Amino acid sequence: MNAHLVISFCLFTYISIQIFIPLSYYLYEKDRMNENLSWRMFSSLQMAGKDLEMFSFPKQSNASIPVQLSDHFNALWVRQLTRGPKWILRKASLFLCDRIRSAKKIEYRWYIHEWGGANSEVHETVVCAN
Repeated sequence: MNAHLVISFCLFTYISIQIFIPLSYYLYEKDRMNENLSWRMFSSLQMAGKDLEMFSFPKQSNASIPVQLSDHFNALWVRQLTRGPKWILRKASLFLCDRIRSAKKIEYRWYIHEWGGANSEVHETVVCAN
């Protein structure tokens, strides 16, 4: 094979991969809040303000008890949880199920305050296996 052709093919493959991986978020990602491997400099979600509240529900009642995140996670993880995405919040809820033995379920409410004034809330309840 011609050396010029091999170099051209390798260069084309490298550039294609560099474009496809970040672009795959916009083309194939089902969870639009998950910004892993995305072009974050173009993302309005990264610029949005985010708040997170988590609640546990004891086995004996339906009353919710606010979870103090700093009691269960270090400061770095609290900041990461506030940024999301949803799959991390689900795993954190399962972790809290293990930590809070009296909980029958954990609920999170994730608030996103975008610059344009559009606010959204994502919430999910995770049932504990214990």
